[in-house]
This record gives sequence, structure tokens and C-alpha cells, in this order.
Amino acid sequence: MEDSIKMKVTYDHPLESVWEALTDAEAMSEWLMPCDIKPIVGHQFQFRTKPYPGFDGIVNCEVLEIKEKELLSFSWNGGSLKET
Repeated sequence: MEDSIKMKVTYDHPLESVWEALTDAEAMSEWLMPCDIKPIVGHQFQFRTKPYPGFDGIVNCEVLEIKEKELLSFSWNGGSLKET
């Protein structure tokens, strides 16, 4: 069985603006962390952040499901955070 995190969040902003912030690589990179997301099922992308000991700063992701302006589902794997 896979572990999963499901979130339902409501923002006090127009739906189009929230959707763009979640699915546009430039917008997502501004508020979260640099990435190359595309709202296409099967698209593999990466979030990049500052590396830490035992973590290279790269989070590998894949878009699993899209329902435009309704649902964005993606997997992510950033490796283990080992103490060194």
C-alpha cells in the first residue's frame, strides 16, 4: 500500500489565479521553489531547493491526475534525510 497525503484547501482568490499558481512552472517557482511542472498527466518534473547533508535538494515528481481547475495530483520522492 502506498502512503499518500490528501489535502483540500480553499483560497480566497479567483479559481483561475490559484490554478495558475499550482500548474504554471514560473508561478509555482515564485511562491514554492524552482520547478518545471506542466499540467500534463505523466509529466515528470523536479522541485529544487538548497541541499542538506544526506539530501541533494532535488524532489522528483510525476503528474498523476489533472482535472482542470479542480484537481492536481502528483507523486514526489526526495530521498531520505539521513543524519551525517
